[in-house]
Formats: sequence, C-alpha cells, structure tokens
Amino acid sequence: MRISVKNILPLLLLVTIVSCKSSKRVSGGSTAEIAEGMNALEAVIENHADFTTLTSRMRITLPIKGNPTSLNGTLKIKRNEFIQLSVLAPVPLVKIEATSIEIGREQITVIDRINKRYVVAPISELKSLIKTDLDYFALQALFTNSVFLPGKKEINSRDFPLFSLSRSADNGDYQLFRKEKGLNYIFSIDPLHAELTASRVQTSSSPYAMEWMYSNFTPLGDKRFPSEMNILLDGGSRTEQARIELSHLSADSEDISPIQIPARYDEVKLEKLIRQLINI
Repeated sequence: MRISVKNILPLLLLVTIVSCKSSKRVSGGSTAEIAEGMNALEAVIENHADFTTLTSRMRITLPIKGNPTSLNGTLKIKRNEFIQLSVLAPVPLVKIEATSIEIGREQITVIDRINKRYVVAPISELKSLIKTDLDYFALQALFTNSVFLPGKKEINSRDFPLFSLSRSADNGDYQLFRKEKGLNYIFSIDPLHAELTASRVQTSSSPYAMEWMYSNFTPLGDKRFPSEMNILLDGGSRTEQARIELSHLSADSEDISPIQIPARYDEVKLEKLIRQLINI
C-alpha cells in the first residue's frame, strides 16, 4: 500500500472542530447533584496525569478508501507547544518513517517523506480553508484526556459554572454540557474512577458530530492515562471511525524538539493538499 500524507491528515482535520467562549451556567439538577458534579469534575482534574512531555508508541487505525487500515508510529506531545505524530510505512521488519505531522499553536507542518514534499501553513490558513475555528489547546485536550473550554489553556474548578450538568440513570456517569455558536460540547465523567471517558463535539442544527472516547487506562507516573482512544466521526449520511492505541507511555523522559524539514524537499500548498483530501 502506498502511504502519503493523505492517509493520516483526515483524522486531524476532522477532529479539530473547536470554538471560543461560553456563557452557559450550571443547570439541570438539584443543589446536591450540582455539588456532586462539581466534586466529580474536581476529582478528574486532580487525577489527570501531569507532564511536560509525553512520548508513546502508537498504532493508528484510519478509514482509508472505506477500509480500516492500521499503521504504526509514535505520538509525542510537548505541553502547550506542539503535538507530533510520526507514521511508519507498512513495510515488514523495516521501520521507515512515511509521514511526520506537527501541530503547533500557530502553524501546522506536514512532511511527506515518501514523496519528498512538505507543507508549512499557519493555523489561520487552515481555519479559512475548512471554515471552522481551530484551537490548539482544545486539540491538545483531546489527545491528553482533558475536559476543555476552547480558548483556554486549561480549566479548573472555577470554570464549572460554565457548564450545564446531567447524570446518567444507566451508569451514574456525569455529563458536562456547554453550547456556543452552534456547537455543543459534551464531556462524560466516571465519578467512581475520576476519569474523563468521552468528549463529544456536535453541531446544534445538523447531524455532524465527533466523539473521542477513552478506555484501557494504564499507569503513567502516579496517575492513569488512556491507552486506547476511539474517534467516531459522524457526517450524517456517513460515519467513520478511527482508533489510536498507545503503548510504552512515558512522561518527562525526554526533551522533544520541533521537526526539521529536510533539504531538497518540495513545498506543497495547503489548499492543494485539502483538495486531495476531499477525494479520499
């Protein structure tokens, strides 16, 4: 199978449907239920793995031409600076890097090592092309199993009044809800284990939605971190799924440097790359 940047970028483009501020207030429950929900959110924040850098081996399964295809690689995160994904070509017994992607606060860099080309584009250009408001910190929160408010680096218990609250009658999980500019943000919290189990972003007036589900929590330092992330992308008439499986997780074990563009690679315009993705 031929590997190019087209194989992994669809996931990154589809999951970054994030927005700005919120004006919702806590509602939908008794005073006692609201207090319990606040305690659950505080517990999730306190239980979250704290790190400056995160490194992991990665197996990513993507819908490529309608079929689930698994690729090996690595995931690296330098908190509040950038997220890096490296994907290997599916060549048995040989580790050849096919694609490197770095999403930073201001720009995205893609290196297609098979075809010797690259893209460097400001996030603002990506916003304009796919007509949605991107936020690096929200994307970082999705990769690091965090409740988020778009436009903020991180949240704390003082942000709880910005959410509505409900509790599932089936399993007792809490759901935190907020709505802003036509998007609904829903976070599912397991109060028993103080863990975020799902983040969902959906449009208010159409069936389009993305749900990022977390499972198989494993030790990371003195906390726990999900080793499996399942991503559901609902386009109304078409639904796609992706899965990220992590292993050999390590926190603060190495410094992570920005990726470097090799000499003699050809630059490709982001708009051209987006047009290619539309035809996947």
